[in-house]
Amino acid sequence: MLKSNIVYFFLRYFLLSCAFLSLAPITLTRAEAETEAKTEAKTTLKIRQNSPALGTVVVFVTPHAFRLEKGDLISVARAPEWTVHFFSLKKKLMVKCKFDQAVKVARMAEATTMAAIETNSPWKKAGSGKIAGLSAQCWTGQPAGGKSSSFDVRNLTYWVYSDKSLPPQCAKFVAVTYGLPPMDGFPLQMTYLGKSSALYPAHMRTSTSEEKVRVRSWLETSQSARVAVEDSIFSVPKGFKEAANYTDLYLEGPLSRDNVIIKDLLRDPKALFQSQ
Repeated sequence: MLKSNIVYFFLRYFLLSCAFLSLAPITLTRAEAETEAKTEAKTTLKIRQNSPALGTVVVFVTPHAFRLEKGDLISVARAPEWTVHFFSLKKKLMVKCKFDQAVKVARMAEATTMAAIETNSPWKKAGSGKIAGLSAQCWTGQPAGGKSSSFDVRNLTYWVYSDKSLPPQCAKFVAVTYGLPPMDGFPLQMTYLGKSSALYPAHMRTSTSEEKVRVRSWLETSQSARVAVEDSIFSVPKGFKEAANYTDLYLEGPLSRDNVIIKDLLRDPKALFQSQ
C-alpha cells in the first residue's frame, strides 16, 4: 500500500511538472506577443513643424501610411495605392485623387516658392547632424553660376531625415507641400539668405528696399516623437461628403487670403514674381 502511494505521488508530481512546462512556452509567447503589439503601436512617427507661409504643420507617418495636418485641411494616404484624400474638418467635405495628381496639386500651390528655390543649384551634401532628435543629412544650394538669383534667395541650407522605414511617398508629398525639392529624405529644416518674404508671391511680399538681407527660416522642425495612435487617423472620418473638385478645398488656410491672386498663381506662377 505504501509502495502504491509513493508511486502515485511521483506519478502525479511528474504529470504536474509536465503540465507546467507545457504552459511556460505559451505564457512566454503571449508576453512576447503583447510586447510586439506595443512596439507595433509605437511605429508612428509624429513630427511637428513650422513655416512662415503655412503655419504649424503636423505629420504622422508609418511605413504604410501618412497624415498631414495643415490648419483645417487634412491629407491622408495609405499603401499600396497611396491615393491621397484631402478633407476639411469645418466643411465636412473631402476629395480624393491619385498620388501623382495630388503631388501636382501641391506643387502648383507652392509653385512660386519652388521657382525661387530651383534657381539655386546644384545641391551638394554638407555633413550631417541632429534636428529635433532625428539624424539628418544637410544639403546646400547656391545660385546658378555663383550669382544672385532674380528672386534674391541665396545660401540655401536644407536638412532631410533619411530613414528607409519611412515611405518615399510621404517625403515627396511633404516636400512639395513646402515648395521644396525631394532630396531622398523627409524635409526637416530649410534656411536661406534673403529678405523676409523673398519666397512669397509678389502680392504677399512685405519686404522693403531698406530691409536687410539675412538668414531666414522657411521650415523648422520643433518636435519629433514615436507615438501610439489609432489606425483610423489615416482614414477620412465617417459623414464626410465628396466635393465636386479639390481646388477650393486644397487652398484652405494661409494661401487662400486672396483667391483671385491664387488662381492666377495656378495659371502663371512666374508672373506673380514680377514687381508690382
